[in-house]
Amino acid sequence: MRFALALVFALVCSCAAPAPEGLKAAEAGPGPKVKFDIYHRQIIHGDVLTSLKTLLSIIGHIQVASVPKRQEPGSGELNDFEVFRALDALGYDGWVGCEYRPVAGTAEGLGWLAKL
Repeated sequence: MRFALALVFALVCSCAAPAPEGLKAAEAGPGPKVKFDIYHRQIIHGDVLTSLKTLLSIIGHIQVASVPKRQEPGSGELNDFEVFRALDALGYDGWVGCEYRPVAGTAEGLGWLAKL
């Protein structure tokens, strides 16, 4: 896994349900893929690990923030480190973008990386 750090808060559009049927072209090759936003998936649907397994072939980028406060991984209700282990086990080798508000500032907010 590779991590891209963007310590900002942004408005992210999220649909009510994934639409894999409409994304068959994404499975076909190196063309467009979807961004899987773990924060929004957990807030709206839950079941992050099952949906990652189901949708991995159309995912081109993963974004993470803890749930529910959108802070650094490891500070919320979802076991972010279990999600990272699952991504490794699934063979995901793409980027993981980090978009969160650190609890105690930027330097402290990167401490979770040492736990990987």
